[in-house]
Amino acid sequence: MKSAARTDPLPEDTPQKLSKERLKEGAAETALNVAGILRDLVDDFRHSDRFFKYKAAVLVCWVLLSVTSLGVACPSTAETNSIGARLIVSDVAGQRVYLIKNDSEEPWDNVSVVVNRSYQTTSAQIAPYGDIGLTPRLLIDGTTGKPAPTDIVFGDVEVHCDQGSATVMKAGKTL
Repeated sequence: MKSAARTDPLPEDTPQKLSKERLKEGAAETALNVAGILRDLVDDFRHSDRFFKYKAAVLVCWVLLSVTSLGVACPSTAETNSIGARLIVSDVAGQRVYLIKNDSEEPWDNVSVVVNRSYQTTSAQIAPYGDIGLTPRLLIDGTTGKPAPTDIVFGDVEVHCDQGSATVMKAGKTL
């Protein structure tokens, strides 16, 4: 009696290397398949009755209105102010650290950072994607010239420069 087991193993399929030619062939095949599917859909739509076309028009209008509503209700929050200023607040070794970051593509000139409407620090320029750290030692009272107290609590932080100004913290909340 003979067994159904094979005596010779099947040849293994060798994995083919990814090449430019294979990518071009795959892209061309996918494009032809998509074109064929779209052509079939257009033919089916042309041969459908008038009421189906009305339903399709209503559906398309509904989708457009929904997308527009979402775009208006959820705008992009990539940049929240005109100069691209961002405040980063973190804790390092038990102390709060404040950093003003220039997220814009252009440098800021003649920069002044005002904390709690009385203490400020200045910089001649902050490069694009550069930053400036805020510590009580760097903050000086604009009227008396005295340094800020070491236990200062940041409530309001504003950035002023030749390119414009921005409030990055209001009433202790980062904007």
